[in-house]
Amino acid sequence: MGHRTNYALIEDGRLQLYFSRCGAPTIPAVVLSGPEDTIAYARNHTLTDGLLNNTWAEGVIFSDVDAKTMKYSGGDDIDLKPYLQRPLLKAVRSLWLGWSSGRALV
Repeated sequence: MGHRTNYALIEDGRLQLYFSRCGAPTIPAVVLSGPEDTIAYARNHTLTDGLLNNTWAEGVIFSDVDAKTMKYSGGDDIDLKPYLQRPLLKAVRSLWLGWSSGRALV
């Protein structure tokens, strides 16, 4: 069993999908790196032609560069503990200035 993760990136009107077998636990750290590093991180994974459904994917990062929107889900304890989600969301919003960001409801 892995920690399968989808990464979806929209840039210049083009959707690119990426996949990782073990990325879900690191999602909070990835999004805390800011938009440029998060996008670069996603691009370093395997290109794919479809997304896993929520039965098979334990995490997702959706970044729409054109609309400056980012949503994420995953990260072991963070998904299950609201008291960890609040400070993470606050930190992410301060690092993703000019972007609409938050947790994806998966």
